[in-house]
Amino acid sequence: MAAKRLPLVPIIVGFVLLGYGAALLFAVYEGTPARIIPRFLLSWRMLRAAIMLSSLIIPVLFAAAAASASFTVHEGGKSFDAVRPILAPALMLCVLFSSYRLIAVPPLVRALRTAETTSRHFKEAFRNAEDAFHNRDYPGAQEALAICRRIDSNDRAFSDLNDQVEAEIIKRSASANDARMPDAPPAASGIVPAENAEGWYARAREAEAKGDFHTALFFIDRALTMSPEEPAYRAERKKILDAVAALKPPPEDTVNGAIYARKIRGYQALRAGDPRTAYAIYLELSKTVPNDPDVVHYLKESLAELSKSVVFLDNAIRALGASPSGRFLVVRRESGVEYVLAAKRAVDSWDAVYFEDMELAVFENGQATTRVSSRYARLHGATALLRTVDRDAPDTVFEPRWTAGKPELSFAAEMPIDHETAARILSLRNGMDAVSFSTLWSGLDDVRRYGVDPLPYRKEMANRAVFPFAALMSVLLGVAFGARFRRREAPNALVTAFGMAVMTASAAFVFAGISWLGGGVVENLYDLLPAAGAFSVWIGASAVAVAGSLLAAGRALSHVRP
Repeated sequence: MAAKRLPLVPIIVGFVLLGYGAALLFAVYEGTPARIIPRFLLSWRMLRAAIMLSSLIIPVLFAAAAASASFTVHEGGKSFDAVRPILAPALMLCVLFSSYRLIAVPPLVRALRTAETTSRHFKEAFRNAEDAFHNRDYPGAQEALAICRRIDSNDRAFSDLNDQVEAEIIKRSASANDARMPDAPPAASGIVPAENAEGWYARAREAEAKGDFHTALFFIDRALTMSPEEPAYRAERKKILDAVAALKPPPEDTVNGAIYARKIRGYQALRAGDPRTAYAIYLELSKTVPNDPDVVHYLKESLAELSKSVVFLDNAIRALGASPSGRFLVVRRESGVEYVLAAKRAVDSWDAVYFEDMELAVFENGQATTRVSSRYARLHGATALLRTVDRDAPDTVFEPRWTAGKPELSFAAEMPIDHETAARILSLRNGMDAVSFSTLWSGLDDVRRYGVDPLPYRKEMANRAVFPFAALMSVLLGVAFGARFRRREAPNALVTAFGMAVMTASAAFVFAGISWLGGGVVENLYDLLPAAGAFSVWIGASAVAVAGSLLAAGRALSHVRP
Protein backbone atom coordinates (compact mmCIF):
# COMPACT_ATOMS: atom_id res chain seq x y z
CA MET A 1 0.00 0.00 0.00
CA ALA A 2 1.04 3.60 -0.49
CA ALA A 3 2.42 5.71 2.32
CA LYS A 4 1.96 9.42 2.79
CA ARG A 5 5.23 10.78 4.05
CA LEU A 6 7.04 14.00 4.82
CA PRO A 7 9.74 14.45 2.12
CA LEU A 8 13.21 14.03 3.58
CA VAL A 9 15.33 15.91 1.03
CA PRO A 10 13.47 19.25 1.23
CA ILE A 11 13.62 19.07 5.03
CA ILE A 12 17.38 18.56 5.06
CA VAL A 13 17.99 21.20 2.39
CA GLY A 14 15.90 23.68 4.33
CA PHE A 15 17.64 22.99 7.60
CA VAL A 16 21.08 23.06 5.98
CA LEU A 17 20.27 26.52 4.61
CA LEU A 18 18.96 27.61 8.00
CA GLY A 19 22.05 26.18 9.66
CA TYR A 20 24.31 28.05 7.27
CA GLY A 21 22.37 31.24 7.92
CA ALA A 22 22.70 30.76 11.68
CA ALA A 23 26.42 30.05 11.33
CA LEU A 24 26.82 33.16 9.17
CA LEU A 25 25.05 35.29 11.78
CA PHE A 26 27.32 33.84 14.45
CA ALA A 27 30.36 34.64 12.30
CA VAL A 28 29.10 38.22 11.91
CA TYR A 29 28.40 38.82 15.58
CA GLU A 30 31.06 36.76 17.32
CA GLY A 31 33.26 39.83 17.58
CA THR A 32 36.61 38.24 16.65
CA PRO A 33 37.16 39.32 13.01
CA ALA A 34 38.96 42.52 14.05
CA ARG A 35 42.12 40.78 12.86
CA ILE A 36 40.68 40.56 9.33
CA ILE A 37 41.13 43.54 7.02
CA PRO A 38 37.97 44.84 5.29
CA ARG A 39 38.92 43.36 1.91
CA PHE A 40 38.64 39.78 3.24
CA LEU A 41 35.96 40.24 5.89
CA LEU A 42 32.96 39.03 3.83
CA SER A 43 34.73 36.00 2.36
CA TRP A 44 36.15 35.15 5.80
CA ARG A 45 32.67 35.12 7.34
CA MET A 46 31.23 33.01 4.55
CA LEU A 47 34.06 30.49 4.81
CA ARG A 48 33.79 30.33 8.58
CA ALA A 49 30.05 29.69 8.33
CA ALA A 50 30.61 26.91 5.76
CA ILE A 51 33.15 25.23 8.06
CA MET A 52 30.88 25.57 11.10
CA LEU A 53 28.07 24.01 9.07
CA SER A 54 30.06 20.77 8.78
CA SER A 55 29.65 20.23 12.53
CA LEU A 56 25.84 20.33 12.15
CA ILE A 57 25.61 17.68 9.43
CA ILE A 58 25.22 14.69 11.78
CA PRO A 59 22.50 16.27 14.01
CA VAL A 60 20.57 17.55 10.97
CA LEU A 61 20.59 14.11 9.33
CA PHE A 62 19.30 12.54 12.54
CA ALA A 63 16.55 15.12 13.08
CA ALA A 64 15.43 15.08 9.44
CA ALA A 65 15.26 11.26 9.30
CA ALA A 66 13.35 11.19 12.59
CA ALA A 67 10.87 13.85 11.46
CA SER A 68 10.28 12.18 8.10
CA ALA A 69 9.72 8.77 9.70
CA SER A 70 7.57 10.20 12.48
CA PHE A 71 5.14 11.90 10.10
CA THR A 72 4.92 9.04 7.62
CA VAL A 73 1.33 7.80 7.48
CA HIS A 74 1.40 4.06 6.81
CA GLU A 75 -1.65 2.81 4.93
CA GLY A 76 -1.24 -0.92 5.32
CA GLY A 77 1.45 -3.32 4.16
CA LYS A 78 4.84 -3.82 5.77
CA SER A 79 6.35 -1.09 7.90
CA PHE A 80 9.57 -1.26 5.93
CA ASP A 81 7.69 -0.26 2.79
CA ALA A 82 6.77 3.00 4.50
CA VAL A 83 10.33 3.98 5.41
CA ARG A 84 12.09 2.64 2.34
CA PRO A 85 11.46 5.93 0.45
CA ILE A 86 13.14 7.67 3.39
CA LEU A 87 16.21 5.44 3.56
CA ALA A 88 17.10 5.67 -0.14
CA PRO A 89 17.60 9.46 -0.29
CA ALA A 90 18.99 9.42 3.25
CA LEU A 91 21.81 7.10 2.23
CA MET A 92 22.56 9.26 -0.80
CA LEU A 93 22.71 12.29 1.47
CA CYS A 94 25.13 10.41 3.73
CA VAL A 95 27.48 10.00 0.78
CA LEU A 96 27.06 13.64 -0.24
CA PHE A 97 27.64 15.09 3.23
CA SER A 98 30.54 12.73 3.94
CA SER A 99 32.20 13.88 0.73
CA TYR A 100 31.65 17.48 1.78
CA ARG A 101 33.25 16.87 5.18
CA LEU A 102 36.20 14.85 3.90
CA ILE A 103 36.91 16.57 0.58
CA ALA A 104 35.54 20.12 0.64
CA VAL A 105 36.17 21.24 4.22
CA PRO A 106 40.04 21.08 4.20
CA PRO A 107 40.32 23.48 1.20
CA LEU A 108 37.81 25.78 2.93
CA VAL A 109 40.01 25.77 6.03
CA ARG A 110 43.04 26.62 3.89
CA ALA A 111 41.15 29.49 2.24
CA LEU A 112 40.08 30.77 5.67
CA ARG A 113 43.67 30.74 6.85
CA THR A 114 44.77 32.49 3.68
CA ALA A 115 42.48 35.39 4.53
CA GLU A 116 43.71 35.42 8.14
CA THR A 117 47.39 35.18 7.25
CA THR A 118 47.22 37.77 4.47
CA SER A 119 45.37 40.14 6.81
CA ARG A 120 48.04 39.60 9.46
CA HIS A 121 50.68 40.23 6.82
CA PHE A 122 49.02 43.55 5.92
CA LYS A 123 48.69 44.64 9.54
CA GLU A 124 52.31 43.75 10.34
CA ALA A 125 53.59 45.68 7.33
CA PHE A 126 51.35 48.65 8.19
CA ARG A 127 52.62 48.71 11.77
CA ASN A 128 56.20 48.61 10.47
CA ALA A 129 55.40 51.48 8.12
CA GLU A 130 53.92 53.52 10.98
CA ASP A 131 56.95 52.87 13.19
CA ALA A 132 59.34 53.79 10.38
CA PHE A 133 57.38 56.96 9.63
CA HIS A 134 57.41 58.08 13.26
CA ASN A 135 61.17 57.37 13.36
CA ARG A 136 61.61 59.40 10.13
CA ASP A 137 62.84 56.34 8.28
CA TYR A 138 60.92 57.19 5.12
CA PRO A 139 62.59 54.63 2.79
CA GLY A 140 61.77 51.94 5.35
CA ALA A 141 58.19 53.17 5.47
CA GLN A 142 58.02 53.01 1.67
CA GLU A 143 59.21 49.41 1.65
CA ALA A 144 56.61 48.38 4.24
CA LEU A 145 53.89 50.28 2.38
CA ALA A 146 54.82 48.48 -0.83
CA ILE A 147 53.73 45.25 0.88
CA CYS A 148 50.46 46.84 1.98
CA ARG A 149 49.86 48.15 -1.54
CA ARG A 150 50.15 44.64 -2.97
CA ILE A 151 47.53 43.32 -0.54
CA ASP A 152 44.97 46.15 -0.51
CA SER A 153 45.80 49.42 -2.22
CA ASN A 154 42.29 50.75 -1.52
CA ASP A 155 42.58 50.61 2.26
CA ARG A 156 41.93 54.11 3.63
CA ALA A 157 44.52 53.95 6.41
CA PHE A 158 47.14 52.81 3.90
CA SER A 159 46.28 55.64 1.48
CA ASP A 160 46.53 58.27 4.22
CA LEU A 161 49.88 57.04 5.50
CA ASN A 162 51.27 56.61 1.99
CA ASP A 163 50.40 60.23 1.16
CA GLN A 164 52.15 61.42 4.31
CA VAL A 165 55.29 59.41 3.53
CA GLU A 166 55.45 60.67 -0.06
CA ALA A 167 55.00 64.27 1.11
CA GLU A 168 57.83 63.94 3.64
CA ILE A 169 60.16 62.38 1.07
CA ILE A 170 59.51 65.19 -1.40
CA LYS A 171 60.10 67.77 1.34
CA ARG A 172 63.30 66.09 2.47
CA SER A 173 64.61 65.72 -1.05
CA ALA A 174 63.98 69.40 -1.80
CA SER A 175 66.15 70.37 1.18
CA ALA A 176 68.86 67.91 0.12
CA ASN A 177 68.87 69.25 -3.44
CA ASP A 178 69.21 72.83 -2.23
CA ALA A 179 72.13 71.84 -0.02
CA ARG A 180 73.91 70.00 -2.84
CA MET A 181 73.35 72.58 -5.56
CA PRO A 182 76.53 74.61 -4.99
CA ASP A 183 78.67 71.48 -5.18
CA ALA A 184 77.09 70.19 -8.41
CA PRO A 185 79.50 70.22 -11.37
CA PRO A 186 78.71 72.84 -13.99
CA ALA A 187 76.56 71.59 -16.85
CA ALA A 188 79.14 72.57 -19.46
CA SER A 189 82.15 70.99 -17.76
CA GLY A 190 81.67 67.66 -19.55
CA ILE A 191 83.80 65.85 -16.98
CA VAL A 192 81.10 64.45 -14.66
CA PRO A 193 82.04 60.83 -13.88
CA ALA A 194 79.38 58.12 -14.19
CA GLU A 195 81.19 55.19 -12.60
CA ASN A 196 79.14 55.47 -9.41
CA ALA A 197 75.64 56.40 -8.26
CA GLU A 198 76.64 59.97 -7.40
CA GLY A 199 77.99 60.46 -10.91
CA TRP A 200 74.76 59.25 -12.53
CA TYR A 201 72.80 61.46 -10.16
CA ALA A 202 74.87 64.49 -11.15
CA ARG A 203 74.39 63.74 -14.84
CA ALA A 204 70.65 63.44 -14.26
CA ARG A 205 70.71 66.89 -12.67
CA GLU A 206 72.64 68.25 -15.66
CA ALA A 207 70.16 66.79 -18.15
CA GLU A 208 67.26 68.10 -16.10
CA ALA A 209 68.77 71.59 -16.09
CA LYS A 210 68.97 71.44 -19.89
CA GLY A 211 65.33 70.37 -20.10
CA ASP A 212 66.22 66.91 -21.46
CA PHE A 213 64.00 65.11 -19.00
CA HIS A 214 63.94 61.74 -20.79
CA THR A 215 67.74 61.54 -20.66
CA ALA A 216 67.62 62.71 -17.04
CA LEU A 217 65.23 59.88 -16.25
CA PHE A 218 67.62 57.35 -17.77
CA PHE A 219 70.54 58.71 -15.70
CA ILE A 220 68.60 58.75 -12.43
CA ASP A 221 67.46 55.17 -13.07
CA ARG A 222 71.13 54.18 -13.33
CA ALA A 223 71.83 55.91 -10.02
CA LEU A 224 68.93 54.09 -8.35
CA THR A 225 70.20 50.78 -9.70
CA MET A 226 73.40 51.29 -7.70
CA SER A 227 71.83 52.92 -4.63
CA PRO A 228 68.15 52.04 -4.50
CA GLU A 229 67.71 53.22 -0.91
CA GLU A 230 68.97 56.81 -1.42
CA PRO A 231 65.95 59.08 -0.77
CA ALA A 232 67.45 61.98 -2.75
CA TYR A 233 67.62 59.80 -5.86
CA ARG A 234 64.05 58.66 -5.45
CA ALA A 235 62.86 62.23 -4.96
CA GLU A 236 64.82 63.36 -8.02
CA ARG A 237 63.20 60.64 -10.11
CA LYS A 238 59.75 61.74 -8.98
CA LYS A 239 60.64 65.33 -9.80
CA ILE A 240 61.81 64.33 -13.30
CA LEU A 241 58.70 62.24 -13.89
CA ASP A 242 56.53 65.19 -12.88
CA ALA A 243 58.46 67.37 -15.34
CA VAL A 244 57.96 64.78 -18.11
CA ALA A 245 54.26 64.63 -17.36
CA ALA A 246 54.01 68.43 -17.53
CA LEU A 247 55.69 68.72 -20.93
CA LYS A 248 53.60 70.20 -23.69
CA PRO A 249 53.07 67.92 -26.66
CA PRO A 250 56.13 68.46 -28.91
CA PRO A 251 56.16 68.01 -32.68
CA GLU A 252 55.67 64.46 -33.91
CA ASP A 253 59.27 63.93 -34.89
CA THR A 254 60.50 65.05 -31.48
CA VAL A 255 58.12 62.68 -29.75
CA ASN A 256 59.17 59.78 -31.92
CA GLY A 257 62.81 60.64 -31.45
CA ALA A 258 62.55 60.72 -27.66
CA ILE A 259 60.66 57.45 -27.58
CA TYR A 260 63.15 55.84 -29.95
CA ALA A 261 66.05 57.00 -27.77
CA ARG A 262 64.38 55.52 -24.69
CA LYS A 263 63.79 52.23 -26.47
CA ILE A 264 67.46 52.11 -27.49
CA ARG A 265 68.56 52.74 -23.88
CA GLY A 266 66.25 49.98 -22.66
CA TYR A 267 67.61 47.60 -25.29
CA GLN A 268 71.20 48.44 -24.31
CA ALA A 269 70.44 47.83 -20.64
CA LEU A 270 68.79 44.51 -21.45
CA ARG A 271 71.75 43.31 -23.55
CA ALA A 272 74.18 44.55 -20.88
CA GLY A 273 72.64 42.16 -18.34
CA ASP A 274 70.61 44.76 -16.46
CA PRO A 275 67.01 43.57 -16.97
CA ARG A 276 65.66 45.62 -14.08
CA THR A 277 66.68 48.93 -15.67
CA ALA A 278 65.39 47.72 -19.05
CA TYR A 279 62.10 46.65 -17.51
CA ALA A 280 61.72 50.01 -15.75
CA ILE A 281 62.29 51.86 -19.04
CA TYR A 282 59.87 49.76 -21.05
CA LEU A 283 57.32 49.88 -18.24
CA GLU A 284 57.37 53.69 -18.43
CA LEU A 285 57.18 53.57 -22.24
CA SER A 286 54.21 51.21 -22.10
CA LYS A 287 52.21 53.95 -20.41
CA THR A 288 53.05 56.39 -23.23
CA VAL A 289 52.91 54.11 -26.26
CA PRO A 290 51.10 50.96 -25.08
CA ASN A 291 50.60 49.63 -28.62
CA ASP A 292 54.16 50.09 -29.82
CA PRO A 293 55.29 46.59 -30.95
CA ASP A 294 58.91 47.13 -29.80
CA VAL A 295 57.78 48.26 -26.36
CA VAL A 296 55.38 45.32 -26.02
CA HIS A 297 58.05 42.83 -27.12
CA TYR A 298 60.92 44.09 -24.99
CA LEU A 299 58.70 44.70 -21.97
CA LYS A 300 57.87 40.99 -22.01
CA GLU A 301 61.49 40.00 -22.66
CA SER A 302 62.90 42.21 -19.91
CA LEU A 303 60.24 40.94 -17.48
CA ALA A 304 61.09 37.34 -18.37
CA GLU A 305 64.82 38.00 -17.87
CA LEU A 306 64.17 39.82 -14.61
CA SER A 307 62.09 36.92 -13.28
CA LYS A 308 65.16 34.66 -13.55
CA SER A 309 67.03 36.63 -10.89
CA VAL A 310 64.42 38.18 -8.57
CA VAL A 311 61.36 37.37 -6.52
CA PHE A 312 58.37 39.54 -7.45
CA LEU A 313 56.81 41.11 -4.40
CA ASP A 314 53.22 40.46 -5.49
CA ASN A 315 53.92 36.75 -6.06
CA ALA A 316 55.56 36.40 -2.65
CA ILE A 317 52.73 38.13 -0.80
CA ARG A 318 50.03 36.22 -2.64
CA ALA A 319 51.75 32.88 -2.00
CA LEU A 320 52.59 33.55 1.64
CA GLY A 321 48.99 34.53 2.28
CA ALA A 322 48.19 30.81 2.21
CA SER A 323 50.80 29.96 4.84
CA PRO A 324 49.81 29.25 8.44
CA SER A 325 51.76 30.90 11.21
CA GLY A 326 54.67 29.01 12.69
CA ARG A 327 58.40 28.92 12.06
CA PHE A 328 59.81 26.67 9.36
CA LEU A 329 63.06 24.92 10.30
CA VAL A 330 65.17 22.29 8.56
CA VAL A 331 68.53 21.03 9.85
CA ARG A 332 70.62 18.77 7.64
CA ARG A 333 74.01 17.25 8.45
CA GLU A 334 76.17 15.76 5.76
CA SER A 335 79.91 14.90 5.68
CA GLY A 336 80.70 17.10 8.67
CA VAL A 337 78.76 20.09 7.28
CA GLU A 338 75.62 21.36 8.98
CA TYR A 339 72.96 23.27 7.04
CA VAL A 340 70.34 25.27 8.93
CA LEU A 341 67.41 26.73 7.00
CA ALA A 342 64.82 28.77 8.92
CA ALA A 343 61.98 31.06 7.93
CA LYS A 344 59.20 32.97 9.64
CA ARG A 345 56.72 31.51 7.14
CA ALA A 346 56.91 29.19 4.17
CA VAL A 347 54.41 27.96 1.62
CA ASP A 348 54.38 25.68 -1.40
CA SER A 349 53.15 27.50 -4.50
CA TRP A 350 52.97 25.47 -7.70
CA ASP A 351 56.56 24.81 -8.80
CA ALA A 352 58.32 26.75 -6.03
CA VAL A 353 58.37 27.35 -2.29
CA TYR A 354 58.25 30.91 -0.96
CA PHE A 355 59.86 31.97 2.32
CA GLU A 356 59.41 35.07 4.43
CA ASP A 357 62.31 36.32 6.61
CA MET A 358 64.49 33.43 5.45
CA GLU A 359 67.85 32.66 7.08
CA LEU A 360 70.42 30.18 5.77
CA ALA A 361 73.58 29.21 7.63
CA VAL A 362 76.25 26.64 6.70
CA PHE A 363 78.69 25.49 9.40
CA GLU A 364 81.96 23.62 8.99
CA ASN A 365 83.88 22.63 12.11
CA GLY A 366 81.66 24.92 14.13
CA GLN A 367 82.41 27.99 11.99
CA ALA A 368 79.85 29.69 9.76
CA THR A 369 81.13 29.59 6.19
CA THR A 370 77.88 30.97 4.75
CA ARG A 371 75.23 33.10 6.38
CA VAL A 372 72.57 35.02 4.50
CA SER A 373 69.11 36.39 5.23
CA SER A 374 66.44 37.86 2.99
CA ARG A 375 63.01 39.37 3.41
CA TYR A 376 61.57 37.01 0.81
CA ALA A 377 63.01 34.04 -1.06
CA ARG A 378 61.78 31.73 -3.81
CA LEU A 379 63.08 28.17 -3.90
CA HIS A 380 62.91 26.36 -7.24
CA GLY A 381 64.98 23.24 -7.65
CA ALA A 382 67.82 23.56 -5.14
CA THR A 383 68.49 27.27 -5.76
CA ALA A 384 66.73 30.11 -3.96
CA LEU A 385 66.37 33.63 -5.37
CA LEU A 386 66.89 36.18 -2.60
CA ARG A 387 66.35 39.62 -4.16
CA THR A 388 62.77 40.97 -4.23
CA VAL A 389 61.45 43.58 -6.66
CA ASP A 390 58.07 45.30 -6.86
CA ARG A 391 56.75 44.50 -10.34
CA ASP A 392 54.87 47.83 -10.65
CA ALA A 393 57.65 49.93 -9.12
CA PRO A 394 61.01 48.34 -10.04
CA ASP A 395 62.88 50.88 -7.92
CA THR A 396 61.57 49.14 -4.79
CA VAL A 397 64.13 46.41 -4.08
CA PHE A 398 64.67 44.17 -1.04
CA GLU A 399 68.32 43.07 -1.16
CA PRO A 400 69.63 39.96 0.67
CA ARG A 401 72.08 40.48 3.54
CA TRP A 402 75.25 38.40 3.44
CA THR A 403 77.16 38.33 6.73
CA ALA A 404 79.44 35.39 5.92
CA GLY A 405 80.74 33.94 2.69
CA LYS A 406 81.43 35.50 -0.70
CA PRO A 407 78.81 34.21 -3.13
CA GLU A 408 79.36 34.20 -6.85
CA LEU A 409 75.79 35.45 -7.28
CA SER A 410 74.68 37.77 -4.48
CA PHE A 411 71.01 37.37 -5.41
CA ALA A 412 70.87 33.55 -5.16
CA ALA A 413 71.96 30.75 -2.83
CA GLU A 414 72.18 26.98 -2.98
CA MET A 415 69.87 25.41 -0.40
CA PRO A 416 70.17 22.17 1.60
CA ILE A 417 66.85 20.89 0.19
CA ASP A 418 65.03 21.21 -3.11
CA HIS A 419 61.56 22.69 -3.45
CA GLU A 420 59.86 19.29 -3.76
CA THR A 421 61.29 18.17 -0.43
CA ALA A 422 60.36 21.47 1.19
CA ALA A 423 56.83 21.18 -0.22
CA ARG A 424 56.40 17.70 1.28
CA ILE A 425 57.57 18.92 4.67
CA LEU A 426 55.16 21.84 4.52
CA SER A 427 52.17 19.73 3.49
CA LEU A 428 52.76 17.42 6.45
CA ARG A 429 53.48 20.08 9.05
CA ASN A 430 50.57 22.38 8.30
CA GLY A 431 47.44 22.29 10.42
CA MET A 432 45.91 18.84 10.11
CA ASP A 433 42.40 20.19 9.60
CA ALA A 434 43.63 21.91 6.41
CA VAL A 435 45.29 18.77 4.99
CA SER A 436 43.32 16.40 2.79
CA PHE A 437 42.73 12.82 3.87
CA SER A 438 44.75 11.50 0.91
CA THR A 439 47.72 13.67 1.92
CA LEU A 440 47.54 12.34 5.47
CA TRP A 441 47.38 8.77 4.19
CA SER A 442 50.22 9.04 1.66
CA GLY A 443 52.47 11.24 3.78
CA LEU A 444 52.96 9.13 6.88
CA ASP A 445 56.31 7.80 5.64
CA ASP A 446 57.51 11.32 4.89
CA VAL A 447 56.42 12.44 8.35
CA ARG A 448 58.64 9.82 9.97
CA ARG A 449 61.51 10.58 7.59
CA TYR A 450 61.64 14.24 8.64
CA GLY A 451 61.45 13.56 12.34
CA VAL A 452 57.79 14.46 12.90
CA ASP A 453 55.73 12.34 15.30
CA PRO A 454 53.22 10.45 13.10
CA LEU A 455 50.81 9.66 15.95
CA PRO A 456 48.72 12.89 15.69
CA TYR A 457 48.30 12.30 11.96
CA ARG A 458 47.17 8.71 12.51
CA LYS A 459 44.62 9.84 15.07
CA GLU A 460 43.33 12.51 12.71
CA MET A 461 42.92 9.89 9.99
CA ALA A 462 40.99 7.66 12.36
CA ASN A 463 38.67 10.50 13.38
CA ARG A 464 37.96 11.44 9.77
CA ALA A 465 37.47 7.87 8.59
CA VAL A 466 34.63 7.35 11.06
CA PHE A 467 32.55 10.27 9.75
CA PRO A 468 30.67 8.27 7.04
CA PHE A 469 29.85 5.63 9.67
CA ALA A 470 28.53 8.33 12.02
CA ALA A 471 26.40 9.83 9.24
CA LEU A 472 24.89 6.41 8.44
CA MET A 473 24.23 5.75 12.14
CA SER A 474 22.49 9.09 12.52
CA VAL A 475 20.11 8.27 9.66
CA LEU A 476 19.32 4.77 10.92
CA LEU A 477 18.80 5.88 14.50
CA GLY A 478 16.76 8.85 13.31
CA VAL A 479 14.45 6.58 11.30
CA ALA A 480 14.11 4.22 14.28
CA PHE A 481 13.37 7.08 16.63
CA GLY A 482 10.80 8.64 14.30
CA ALA A 483 9.09 5.35 13.51
CA ARG A 484 8.88 4.40 17.19
CA PHE A 485 7.06 7.64 18.00
CA ARG A 486 5.08 7.89 14.78
CA ARG A 487 2.28 10.44 14.68
CA ARG A 488 -1.01 9.60 12.99
CA GLU A 489 -2.15 13.11 12.15
CA ALA A 490 -1.05 14.95 9.02
CA PRO A 491 2.25 16.84 9.42
CA ASN A 492 2.06 20.49 10.44
CA ALA A 493 4.83 22.72 9.08
CA LEU A 494 5.19 24.76 12.27
CA VAL A 495 5.22 21.71 14.52
CA THR A 496 7.69 19.98 12.22
CA ALA A 497 10.08 22.94 12.17
CA PHE A 498 9.94 23.37 15.94
CA GLY A 499 10.39 19.65 16.54
CA MET A 500 13.33 19.45 14.17
CA ALA A 501 15.01 22.45 15.79
CA VAL A 502 14.68 20.83 19.23
CA MET A 503 15.87 17.46 17.97
CA THR A 504 18.80 19.01 16.09
CA ALA A 505 19.95 20.90 19.17
CA SER A 506 19.52 17.82 21.38
CA ALA A 507 21.27 15.57 18.87
CA ALA A 508 24.13 18.07 18.57
CA PHE A 509 24.85 17.76 22.29
CA VAL A 510 24.50 13.97 22.22
CA PHE A 511 26.76 13.49 19.21
CA ALA A 512 29.28 15.99 20.62
CA GLY A 513 29.50 13.80 23.73
CA ILE A 514 29.85 10.69 21.60
CA SER A 515 32.58 12.39 19.56
CA TRP A 516 34.42 13.34 22.74
CA LEU A 517 34.22 9.76 24.01
CA GLY A 518 35.33 8.49 20.61
CA GLY A 519 38.37 10.77 20.74
CA GLY A 520 39.32 9.26 24.10
CA VAL A 521 38.91 5.75 22.71
CA VAL A 522 41.18 6.61 19.76
CA GLU A 523 43.83 7.96 22.13
CA ASN A 524 43.80 4.77 24.19
CA LEU A 525 43.73 2.50 21.14
CA TYR A 526 46.87 4.03 19.68
CA ASP A 527 48.57 3.93 23.09
CA LEU A 528 47.76 0.23 23.55
CA LEU A 529 48.03 -1.17 20.01
CA PRO A 530 50.30 -0.80 16.99
CA ALA A 531 49.16 1.83 14.51
CA ALA A 532 47.72 -0.58 11.92
CA GLY A 533 45.96 -2.61 14.59
CA ALA A 534 44.47 0.44 16.28
CA PHE A 535 43.06 1.73 12.99
CA SER A 536 41.57 -1.67 12.13
CA VAL A 537 39.96 -2.02 15.55
CA TRP A 538 38.51 1.50 15.30
CA ILE A 539 37.00 0.93 11.83
CA GLY A 540 35.69 -2.47 12.93
CA ALA A 541 34.02 -0.95 16.00
CA SER A 542 32.42 1.71 13.79
CA ALA A 543 31.06 -0.98 11.46
CA VAL A 544 29.65 -2.87 14.47
CA ALA A 545 27.98 0.34 15.67
CA VAL A 546 26.36 0.79 12.25
CA ALA A 547 25.12 -2.83 12.34
CA GLY A 548 23.66 -2.20 15.79
CA SER A 549 21.91 0.91 14.52
CA LEU A 550 20.45 -1.11 11.65
CA LEU A 551 19.14 -3.73 14.09
CA ALA A 552 17.67 -1.00 16.28
CA ALA A 553 15.92 0.52 13.27
CA GLY A 554 14.54 -2.85 12.19
CA ARG A 555 13.30 -3.64 15.70
CA ALA A 556 11.60 -0.25 15.97
CA LEU A 557 9.88 -0.72 12.63
CA SER A 558 8.67 -4.20 13.56
CA HIS A 559 6.72 -2.72 16.48
CA VAL A 560 5.01 -0.05 14.39
CA ARG A 561 1.40 -0.88 13.72
CA PRO A 562 -0.42 0.32 10.59
